[in-house]
Amino acid sequence: SGSPLDLEVVPRDLYPTTSTIDGLAQPVVQSGIPSSASFTLRDSCGNLPIRSVADLITVALVNTVLGDSPGPELEEPDILETSHGKFTIFFTPARRGLHELSVTLKLGNQHITGSPFRFEVVAAGHIPVGAPWVLGAIGAS
Repeated sequence: SGSPLDLEVVPRDLYPTTSTIDGLAQPVVQSGIPSSASFTLRDSCGNLPIRSVADLITVALVNTVLGDSPGPELEEPDILETSHGKFTIFFTPARRGLHELSVTLKLGNQHITGSPFRFEVVAAGHIPVGAPWVLGAIGAS
């Protein structure tokens, strides 16, 4: 008796040290060209959130200079939560060089595991040989 049991699996809370982000590699983008990137946020068990979490995260785009010190912060990227835990970020990098896209939880302002993402911005029209992939321009024909 009592079988079958009804169980509800509920995702865990999001914490910077146990939650993860996946979906981005080390892309190459072109300066001055609108670009987008997507990622997925999961709890410590790999579950997607059951509600919107856009209000829990902060996304920042930073142009880094030689060494470990960050350069001036760029314009804040636009972020769209396409479904619970799935995001697309829209940005237009203005300067060439190494950049970081960081995703932090507002609680504690710590990077989520898998963040920051590093990518290179090259001059428009120039993609280095052997580049892993290129983020597409938005509205390109």
